[in-house]
Amino acid sequence: MVIIGGDSFTAPYGGKCWFEHLNYGKRVLNKAWHGAGNFYIADSIKRTVLGNHKIIKKVIILWSEFDRYDMLVKKPIDNFSVRVPEGYWQFFMWFNRHEKLKKYHNSIFNKMDLEKVIKLSHQQVQETHNLMEKFNINYHFGFVYHRKENLEYTTHPRYIPITFRTFVKENKLEGDDGYHPSAEGHQAYAEAIRPFL
Repeated sequence: MVIIGGDSFTAPYGGKCWFEHLNYGKRVLNKAWHGAGNFYIADSIKRTVLGNHKIIKKVIILWSEFDRYDMLVKKPIDNFSVRVPEGYWQFFMWFNRHEKLKKYHNSIFNKMDLEKVIKLSHQQVQETHNLMEKFNINYHFGFVYHRKENLEYTTHPRYIPITFRTFVKENKLEGDDGYHPSAEGHQAYAEAIRPFL
């Protein structure tokens, strides 16, 4: 089994996603979702690894931005959420730019700040990597966006050094929304990162 994690650049979109061009066969489980931040991405991978580590052959994660904040809630606010046994992961996107978070849960917002969100996001990434190393799982990871917070990971032996959004933008491979990758963008990205997997 191959496990995939990420945000909207990896989530189902109606066409063939980048990892489907890597020929891993039918036993691929894509845990990515639209609007997800690293809190959800980490949780989705950790849950899957803990329950299936004996049969997992590979994990590939494209981490999102470190200022995205995801929160477990009982009831979702909108479609930028995904169901889990405890309730829903609600995706608030960018912590310092999202009015929805302030309106939804002032007590949480008042206890958090951007610096804390970024620190906790790094912690989620590290815990996920550590878990895969504990179970000796073959994994690779990269980032969707080029951000300064990525720098501490660039010397990691399992790092994929091509950020997806930058690759799409520089090669003019945007889809209809002018932002996310086109079908050609997904295919080209898969070929670009293949040597690093």
